[in-house]
Amino acid sequence: MLTGFLLSRQFQCAVQLTVGMFVICLFTFVSKMRFLLSCLSATLYVVCSVLVSQDGHVGAKLLGCAMVCAAVLWGSTLAGCALSLALVVGEPGTSGHTAFLCCLSAALLAVLVVNRMGANPPFLWVIGMVSCLSYGITTILGQPVKDRAALWREVVGHFQLAMAVGAGTAAAVGVAVLRTLAADEMRARVAEAVRGTGAAIARYASAAFKPDAEPSPAVCSPPACGVNGGDGKDSNGKPPQPRPSAAKLSADDATADGHDVTDAAAAAAAIAANAAAATVAAGGGTPDTSNQTLGSAVAAGTAGVVEVEILMSGVGTEFNDDDYLQLLRHMTAPAPPLPREGTGSAHDTAGSKHGSRKGDSESAQAAAAGDGSATSTRALAAEAEAVRIACADDGSGGEPQLVAALRPLLARARMCIGTAALEPPLFLASPINPPAWGRVVGAAEELLARVAALEGVVGDGCGLQIMADASLTCYFEVDIVPYFRRAYGQVAATCATLADAITHRARGGEAAARAVCGPGLLGSGWQQTKQQLREAVEREFRGYWGRVRAAAAAGGGVGQGDEKGRSQLLQADVHQMRGIAFMWTLTNSLIDAMEGLERAVAAAHGIALPPPLQAPPPHAPQQQATAGAAAVPAVSVAAPQAAGQAVAEGVEAAGVGGTGDEEALKPPPAAPIPPAAAPPEQSTPLPWLQRNFGWAWQLMLVALGLPLVGNLVRTLAAEVPALRSGAGWRALLRSRVFQAGAKYWACLVTVLLLILGLSERGDTGYVAAYRLAYAYEAAALAMTERVEATVSQVSLWVVGTAVGGTLGYLAMLDADLATNPYGLMAIICAYTFLVGCASAHTYRMGIVFTLMAMASLILCQYRGCCGATGSVELYAARVLMVMAGCSVPVLLSNLVLPWYTSDWALETLGGAFLAACRLVRSYYAAYYNDGLRAHAATYGAEAAAAVCAQHGAPSQPIPICTASGPHPDHQTPPGVPHQEGPPPTPLLALVSGPLTAVQVSLENDTTLWRRGLLATPPVVFSVLRGSQALLDRLAALALMAEAAPAVSGGFSGWAFEHIVVPLYGDTMYVFEALDAMAAAAAAQLQLLSGGAASQDQAEAAAEAVGAAVEELHRRRLQMRGHVLRRRAAYHVGVMSASEDHLPRMTNPDDALRVFSFMFALIQVANKATALARTIGAHRRCSVGVLGRAHSAWWR
Repeated sequence: MLTGFLLSRQFQCAVQLTVGMFVICLFTFVSKMRFLLSCLSATLYVVCSVLVSQDGHVGAKLLGCAMVCAAVLWGSTLAGCALSLALVVGEPGTSGHTAFLCCLSAALLAVLVVNRMGANPPFLWVIGMVSCLSYGITTILGQPVKDRAALWREVVGHFQLAMAVGAGTAAAVGVAVLRTLAADEMRARVAEAVRGTGAAIARYASAAFKPDAEPSPAVCSPPACGVNGGDGKDSNGKPPQPRPSAAKLSADDATADGHDVTDAAAAAAAIAANAAAATVAAGGGTPDTSNQTLGSAVAAGTAGVVEVEILMSGVGTEFNDDDYLQLLRHMTAPAPPLPREGTGSAHDTAGSKHGSRKGDSESAQAAAAGDGSATSTRALAAEAEAVRIACADDGSGGEPQLVAALRPLLARARMCIGTAALEPPLFLASPINPPAWGRVVGAAEELLARVAALEGVVGDGCGLQIMADASLTCYFEVDIVPYFRRAYGQVAATCATLADAITHRARGGEAAARAVCGPGLLGSGWQQTKQQLREAVEREFRGYWGRVRAAAAAGGGVGQGDEKGRSQLLQADVHQMRGIAFMWTLTNSLIDAMEGLERAVAAAHGIALPPPLQAPPPHAPQQQATAGAAAVPAVSVAAPQAAGQAVAEGVEAAGVGGTGDEEALKPPPAAPIPPAAAPPEQSTPLPWLQRNFGWAWQLMLVALGLPLVGNLVRTLAAEVPALRSGAGWRALLRSRVFQAGAKYWACLVTVLLLILGLSERGDTGYVAAYRLAYAYEAAALAMTERVEATVSQVSLWVVGTAVGGTLGYLAMLDADLATNPYGLMAIICAYTFLVGCASAHTYRMGIVFTLMAMASLILCQYRGCCGATGSVELYAARVLMVMAGCSVPVLLSNLVLPWYTSDWALETLGGAFLAACRLVRSYYAAYYNDGLRAHAATYGAEAAAAVCAQHGAPSQPIPICTASGPHPDHQTPPGVPHQEGPPPTPLLALVSGPLTAVQVSLENDTTLWRRGLLATPPVVFSVLRGSQALLDRLAALALMAEAAPAVSGGFSGWAFEHIVVPLYGDTMYVFEALDAMAAAAAAQLQLLSGGAASQDQAEAAAEAVGAAVEELHRRRLQMRGHVLRRRAAYHVGVMSASEDHLPRMTNPDDALRVFSFMFALIQVANKATALARTIGAHRRCSVGVLGRAHSAWWR
């Protein structure tokens, strides 16, 4: 335990804080080092060391000190200018002097408050706050000074000297005492995230590709002929080789006792029992009258005309309408609410997915009850539990590293990039290239987004028996699972290799890192892996369609015919086919992301990998060798540029000088060729001075206040032109950020003017003797944008001042102790060490405030500048002034345009939900437009227009949503970096950005209490968790929408004509219901955010959400029947197709695109419905505050 404490961050903070406080006290206790306002150095030192430094790393300490220097420099200088101009108007004590000083101070504070509300760079709001604080303190201290030279020397000069002592001591201690480096933590976080990603990939792949039992005999009868000319041979002219499990079967076994039809039906039921209940979440329904037999047709075969009956396999065909609706209700059930103690801060949402595993397995168990079979219910429950265990236990005995737990690691790594760029290279074990590491983090986030899609497949139960069903070997005549297992194993192994290379490099092992991450081990094999997958998928499609054609050509595929002479064709389950297509597209994208991460890590380590091997271009769809068959090339369609990309959650802190905002190098969807590797770290073509002292230049720019000036210029340039119109003024006045800034300005001006006015009056001259700057200091530091955070901050400030002031008063009561510098030094240092040990406590800020109050009282009274030792007046004045100063922020934040965190969060989440549903239409538009272009290129524009007109579909490309900036009320809160570089994708701008802003706001504006007055309600955390799950599914949908043809090299347009266009009306019908459901849910969130909704209003809003959910279920049920019938008709068309049309009809890329997109779309619909049901389950008012419903005060 002692060793752990000595190596902890708390011990580091305690030692650094104590050593620095010892040095600071010397400037008060040693007469030769003492100067005017030296007692203020202790307060500034604590501010630099604790309040403005995000951690104890060298870079963070240096940045924090530079920020305080810039703020004090500008604030005190402006105050000196204002005081000098006021001396021109009149002498101190006159009404003209006071009036001019008050008016000028109000104007200058308005300028400084602009930076207080700024968010770019992320630390700008801290500089703005401290600049406002330093301006007010300097103005209060210099108000009675009559001589201009004395003003600049004794007030402004000594205040800046106190700043230099406090900031310089904090910087020196951070560098010399138990220093830690942000670069080391950045590497460690990246390595941990990459290693955890590999473990998650292996875990999910094990669950998705787990071994299955022997296939059903009724399914695995070998086909009589193949797709290539009907001769039963594969593309190489060789007879097909049956799998061992299928070879054991004989025709007599498959049709024993003449019960072929019964056996086929039993086989379908068996497959249905083995599949997870979630796998039938298709986007529509099926009629009651046709649950198995979906259609029949006359198929022309080589042996004559055979009537073929299509028998669907899978769970979906065993359900009637009521069962299917009940299944949808189970699958879209909201996640269980978080525990009360787990809803206090936003970081709890990071592990929400781990907590929802039990809910997912229970949903799968409940869904299984739809078939009325106790045996199948138990089987499904056991299977779901097995997958839950496989996903949650990696054999190490530790907590599972799920995607939600890995994202904060990358977010923290990105935050460290900026401060790592400010650390002297002398301290680094190995040099770093911040832009290159920014690309590493971006590439890791891209990879993690792909893994999130895989987690959605396995974790939602949709992946059960999609790939591991042994009957798939008989459907496709090829076992595709080993190829996928090999690909995922290679990705997981590469993640481990990269993590080891990063770890070795962080320890200074350059040679070891190059050995682990060298060209011989990385940068090779990916194209070969993709080629193997491509060939396996090609053989899969040939085998499947060969089976279909065999049933028509020979009449004996699955059951040898019934008593009517009809051949029974047992299709693969539709959801299974969708899942396979989804896994294929996802796996290719995962490999691309892995290759991009591999090259980014190599570039960050100065390793130049060889150029990627150019994969052979996918060939055109296989053409038939039949004489007279014309070659029909497929049409390659580029991925739409407007389709969104996967994005990461969490806080992404930018670096200084553009070192942490670099975008990840995302490879193109098909045949990616990543950009050339970045130059090695040691040979970066930069001048020697810039390479070794660039960090000092960046710090100097910050210390001089360049961010203050830059943000002020940018703000004026952006806002002033819009104010030329009335609409611009109305938009500005409605902006929550502007309102918060106006209230902050009003708070500071109110307190400052009261202090200046009372200090000038002759009958209240004693007020100036008790340092009313304490009141202004409390108002400047306690006032925040949100009501809850302001009240919490005020509580900490008042309690901390009372406790610290009492300790300081007691220490100075004894005259001997009050004049003994050694005793006072021991007391201050001992208490400082205790405060440092409590640096990770929940009440950390309050504890720090006690140190500031105690040290200030002791140091000020030791010199006698603020009264005699043990002064009750000084102690009472300090506590009362802080209470008076804190009362103004509380009143303004509650009574003037109150901005509640929970209200804003619910409004933002509702807007993000609406935007997410709009993005679904946008991704569908990209998907539809690709098919339209492919069909028009293959058959002509007139033919495409005729097909679209036949089904009422648009014959022109559908407009695609583009990214737009956030609403003024939804701007990024202070502390969240503004992303530089290319414009954000629609998913990032409209959904991910608002969710990140809410999460950061909940983290920054959290209160000390978990329930009662002003506590954040559980609905906020529940909706945020559901929104993050929906975001992952939207990212997967965007990935499917932008996927390029990778098997045959192009789309033929046949699937567009026979599946996409006929289902266009049903799809729009479902989208309308989805939009209506999102609108109802957003309306209820808006009602909850008001906090004063009546019970009837809450009930009506919840009922509207429930009705919208049921309507969406009904429309999905209706669409499902159309989907199954179109698929059956498509199979019949393949059976009867001529050799000329067959290549287009069986083009793998068309089927993969349609099936993968529909699979992702179903997942989005499920998560959106679950989110709406989560919202509808909350009917109580959001939070209890003054003036709201009393029933919501205590919960």
